[in-house]
Amino acid sequence: MNSPQVSTLVIQGADGTPAPTPPRNGTDGLGGADGADGTTNPQKSKCATPAQPGSPGHAGTGAPPASAGGNGQNSPLVTFTIAKLSATDGFAVTVTGGGGAVGGDGGQGGSGGNGGNAGTQPAACQKQYSGRVAGGIGGAPGTGGHAGNGGNGGNAAVVTLLYDQALTAPSVQSIPGQGGQPGNPGEPGTPGQGGLGSDGTRESDGGTGSPGHIGALGNNGAAGSVSVTAVANPDNQVQLVVTALTTAAG
Repeated sequence: MNSPQVSTLVIQGADGTPAPTPPRNGTDGLGGADGADGTTNPQKSKCATPAQPGSPGHAGTGAPPASAGGNGQNSPLVTFTIAKLSATDGFAVTVTGGGGAVGGDGGQGGSGGNGGNAGTQPAACQKQYSGRVAGGIGGAPGTGGHAGNGGNGGNAAVVTLLYDQALTAPSVQSIPGQGGQPGNPGEPGTPGQGGLGSDGTRESDGGTGSPGHIGALGNNGAAGSVSVTAVANPDNQVQLVVTALTTAAG
């Protein structure tokens, strides 16, 4: 036994354009300057200038937010007739809005710069200036980029279909486009390493950064409506009219 031969007509709005790739990252921070070494008199018996501390590393910049996915287009609006539908056991019509595109991924935050090392303290200066000369702390990492929102789906439509009652009753749908998925939030940058103090111990690093915010799912398009009527002995076996909705998607 042969399978039923069903003719299917699909009228669909274009899908949204995906957000640009690849993600845009933050800028790395510059490293801190090393402290100047201490100096003495020519005999190295007296301290002229003590060693200077290292400068802190500069913070990395946050990654910019990602772009949202493009919105799907509304269902196309059409009117057409089929004088005679042959060689088929039935037909189906699907009218749909385009799907929203996926949002862009957030980039990685810039890394913090390393802290500078303390200058070397001469022995003569150690006698006069007691205590440790600090290195520079590491620079803070930049925040990850916020994820892009998904694009909104396109609206469905009002579908009106008249068909010859001699034909098999058709399947007719008017379906809204689906909202796009959000992108992925970006990761924070790497914290800068602390510089070395005059005693060889390292200063603290730049701490922990924050990831980007989670994006939002795109809205679905507005649902359509369908009216299907069987007619006796029409001039054309199928007449299809697709018109726009009067309400917008939520």
